[in-house]
Amino acid sequence: MFEEKKTVRIMLDLDGVLANFTKIFLETAHDMFQTPLVPSVNHWNYSEAGIGLTKEMTRQVWECVLQRENLWEKLEPIAEEEDLALLREMVGDPNYEFYAITARPQTPGRPVILQCCNWLEKHVCRGISVIPRRDKVKICKGLDIDYAIDDSPVFVQELLEGGINIYLQDQPYNQELTGVTRIYRLKEFLEIIQEEQQIIAAEVG
Repeated sequence: MFEEKKTVRIMLDLDGVLANFTKIFLETAHDMFQTPLVPSVNHWNYSEAGIGLTKEMTRQVWECVLQRENLWEKLEPIAEEEDLALLREMVGDPNYEFYAITARPQTPGRPVILQCCNWLEKHVCRGISVIPRRDKVKICKGLDIDYAIDDSPVFVQELLEGGINIYLQDQPYNQELTGVTRIYRLKEFLEIIQEEQQIIAAEVG
């Protein structure tokens, strides 16, 4: 008897992998405190990123940003169009299932899950399930995730320790993290999955 082919399940993070939250945060900080409009920061904690924000100032910026109605629908993509095109292709392939697991908090306006779905439909496509949760290890294990990608050094470390097959999306603020495969473009991550699945299919066949 032939073993039924398993659907490959993939976890995507949103901010720092697909969407550019840092841009809107830094623009808000600039408007409030005249901090520099740099393209990126070298620490995930903005008060330690060397752009002139104290902990109190950072708290105030967060508070201001999270008061924006339907914030999560308004972010620009951080992934390039070529990367998103390959993602659309794979979302349409029944051999793959995609899950966006995000720790985004609620903002005024539509529920956070609907904001995320609307953003994905606009910039990527339909067909990516959204799960707004912080406990990514538990969710990945429950879903039997085969591949995962995230940019947060905190979450990536947790996923590593939890035994999840996690890849690190390269960003200036996660350079100190080691012991994980570093990915420089989303397309690179997706192509690794495709290549590994082709090898598995050839071995089974």
